[in-house]
Amino acid sequence: YNDGVYGIAHPDMDPYNLILNAVRDSEALLAEQGQAGHTAKSRAWLQDFTAAWLANYISYGPEQIRAQINGVYDAGASEWFLWSGSNRYTAGGLLGLSN
Repeated sequence: YNDGVYGIAHPDMDPYNLILNAVRDSEALLAEQGQAGHTAKSRAWLQDFTAAWLANYISYGPEQIRAQINGVYDAGASEWFLWSGSNRYTAGGLLGLSN
């Protein structure tokens, strides 16, 4: 996401609010397009890597993973994917999940 999206100066540095707003937008757009209870579901792709190539970034670990997951749930959605191009994932971000 570009700097400034959703009013967030550096989206990579605010994983909770970025995902919260992105999922809310997605859910709203899908609801507008739905017909008589037939609304598509979206599944957020959550970042499980550090985007060190950005000018403004933070190291991603369990806290950032969990912040994104909480953003999905707080936006009213319940499904998500975790993505890492290296195929290495942060198990600590998943500890304690019950959803």
